[in-house]
Amino acid sequence: MQSIEALIPQAGFDDTAGLREVGAEEVARYVADPGHPWWRRRPCVIALTGRVPERYVPELIACVQDPQDTSEVRRALLDLLADRTELLPWLRHEDRASDTSYGMGEAFLKARGLLGDHSAARELATLAASPWRSARDAGDAGLDGLVDRYGADAILAELGEDHPEDREFRVWMRYRGDEDVTYALADPDRRVAYVAQSLATDADRLRAYLDEAPTTEAKVWAAYALYGLTENRAEARAVYERLGRPRVEVEGLDEEPAMRSSTSTVPVVSA
Repeated sequence: MQSIEALIPQAGFDDTAGLREVGAEEVARYVADPGHPWWRRRPCVIALTGRVPERYVPELIACVQDPQDTSEVRRALLDLLADRTELLPWLRHEDRASDTSYGMGEAFLKARGLLGDHSAARELATLAASPWRSARDAGDAGLDGLVDRYGADAILAELGEDHPEDREFRVWMRYRGDEDVTYALADPDRRVAYVAQSLATDADRLRAYLDEAPTTEAKVWAAYALYGLTENRAEARAVYERLGRPRVEVEGLDEEPAMRSSTSTVPVVSA
């Protein structure tokens, strides 16, 4: 059997299958030693998935809790130890806010969600609405953990609808439940409306919504979503004409059509 060093000869090159063949205790002992390079320790953490030796759990937790350890290893360990409820009091402690190591704030919240801490729902919803992929993925994973444990209705009730990110989460839950999301095309927050149009899958429902929508902007979102589904340019133009060729106002955006089409994310169907 090859050594861990031979299986991870340099950063970015690791033999995952080979590491899985190394004894779990040897791998855990390697991870727990911060003297080893982080780029070797992190693949070793992943190789421990589903086979963490109980005797090494305290040492691995100590690595998670050590702010001097490398954040890449600590984040991987939090994923590995996502079922260890003894971590929860430490994760919820106010001192975690002072740990500014790269990505750790997101990792703490994600872990709280995976461990069933419903008090993290508010922050996780905000994280899930982030424009940054890593933050969004962490928020989604944490919320999924809460939903798996308590059910979507309980988490939706916890969040309410006062914040755009809460309403965005509701749209996602309805989509996953094969429920209609067209109502959210009229959301006052354009990000929520954008998410709703991206998840709309029923062209007939969108056509019907064109007559039901309470605002012109909601109708434009519906037309945009409809075109995304059908790619029927003639239908999109006809809808645009029927709506009176609306132009959605965006504060601070030039009125020139060319400028609007090149800088705005708001859908405007061209004639």
